[in-house]
Amino acid sequence: KKAKAAPKAVPKAKETVESLFERFCSAQDDSSAAGVEGRTRIGPEGIEAWTGALGVEPSDRRVLLFCWHARAAQMGYFTKEEWSRGFAACHAKTMAGLKRGLKTLDRTVEDPDDFEEFFEYAFDYCLTEPGQKILDKDTAAAMLQVVMPADEPHLAPFVEFLAEQREYKVVNRDMWAGFLRFCQEMDVECEEYDETSCWPSILDSFVEWKQEKSKQ
Repeated sequence: KKAKAAPKAVPKAKETVESLFERFCSAQDDSSAAGVEGRTRIGPEGIEAWTGALGVEPSDRRVLLFCWHARAAQMGYFTKEEWSRGFAACHAKTMAGLKRGLKTLDRTVEDPDDFEEFFEYAFDYCLTEPGQKILDKDTAAAMLQVVMPADEPHLAPFVEFLAEQREYKVVNRDMWAGFLRFCQEMDVECEEYDETSCWPSILDSFVEWKQEKSKQ
């Protein structure tokens, strides 16, 4: 008796930026959306699935860099246009290509002007409520640890200061930008710091706190 022919393998659909968008749209738990076609954004669950597939944490600096290049407007969401811009910045069309591309994103903020733009974006990206203009100190500290280079000497002391002090419960845009300028201009021991200059008052308090720490 003639053996039956083996069933033909179904060819795997070609992975594209658009098909990936639909894949991670469908990963979200959104019962109000009418199927993949009814969804216009990837949501938090989809982003968690996406970063999991990439093998990175959602808090990874490279994910934030992807969001910046994508010009993502709202934390935890991607529109199709934002998604496409992010992939284009990584010169990627597939997940494998994106994994490779993410590794190059740190280089895109080596120029001080580009880093300053990225730093400003990080503040805006954390403003999740309509009309919000400030960050609570814990959110600011967490985001600073993502956006700043790990070898920034003022980063760890400032994060520790934010946690210990009780005077400042929030960080506004002026404080945020002031900390970057402080990192750019100030020596490690803050010996050149002049509190009569135009520094946000939170930095006056930080330098005073740091100097007291050094005496202990």
